[in-house]
Amino acid sequence: MRRVPWLAPLAWMGLILWLGSDTGSAERTGRLILPVLRFLFPTASPLQLDAMHAGIRKLAHLTEYAILTALWLRAFVVARGMVRVRAAWWAWAIAVAWAIVDETHQTAVRSRTGSPFDVAVDTLGALIVALPAGLGRGGGARPPAPR
Repeated sequence: MRRVPWLAPLAWMGLILWLGSDTGSAERTGRLILPVLRFLFPTASPLQLDAMHAGIRKLAHLTEYAILTALWLRAFVVARGMVRVRAAWWAWAIAVAWAIVDETHQTAVRSRTGSPFDVAVDTLGALIVALPAGLGRGGGARPPAPR
């Protein structure tokens, strides 16, 4: 079976865009996250719970763009045979561009707001993966071993 390395990053981009809809709004994620936080921190004030919820949402941004960058990095190295350093910066650029697309999309969703701060958080998540590989110090996808 032939692998399609482009499928994973493209699917992940679709997931990010879907989460940028009403599905990923603070109100909806709060329905899931806030009860768990109330259980874990029963003495926390509503303000503290909201701050923890916001922090979790920002960590999710960071993580989803780190994953996106890793998926593109792997696709470039495996499918194109690109050197990891070059692949890392291409993967980072795609992730940053997608962060801008996603936040722009969110401005058109009634329950969401696009935010330059979120683009910065997304960019940082992408950089966490791209920087080590881009400096040639590991942290990125490696080509498959010869058989």
